[in-house]
Amino acid sequence: MCLTKKQSKKNIEVGTVNGTHGLTGDITVISYTGNTERFLQYRRLLIGTHGKAGKEYTVESIRVHRLKNNKKKYIIKLKNIDSIDAAQELRGCTVAVFREDIALQTDEKLISDYMQCIVVKESDGKELGTIENYYDFSGQDTFGIINSAGKEILIPCESRLWNVPDVQTGMVILKDLHVEYCV
Repeated sequence: MCLTKKQSKKNIEVGTVNGTHGLTGDITVISYTGNTERFLQYRRLLIGTHGKAGKEYTVESIRVHRLKNNKKKYIIKLKNIDSIDAAQELRGCTVAVFREDIALQTDEKLISDYMQCIVVKESDGKELGTIENYYDFSGQDTFGIINSAGKEILIPCESRLWNVPDVQTGMVILKDLHVEYCV
């Protein structure tokens, strides 16, 4: 999975419909989030093409299916999607939730809150670049930061490396870390 755009503050992309399950219209969704408990609580989803407003669907049920690489896939039953043909039309669509439906802990942020933030190094206050990409590599979630020369710097999304982003200023502090990259 790769996020490459500033997501709406109102709607947050949480996955992609990657297929159907069974004959009764269930869809399978690959999640962008590792938080299973939160995903299982969603009761309404926006499903549509990437970058365009989706149609709102009511969730009847969600269950977890584990994949070989320890990733999770969700099998979701949506109200008024009652056939495999109707479910197939949603294949490849983006799944989003309303931000107000996400219960965040104090100082907890979503990946989308980091997107487009200017990264400033804690050690010297210099601007490193802008977070443009998010990669879900099998071993490590990673931010892609584009510097002023247009080069991409990959830095892990580990909380020990990052301060909480300031959504108002669009800045995030990268804690002291020696960053080397080839140009």
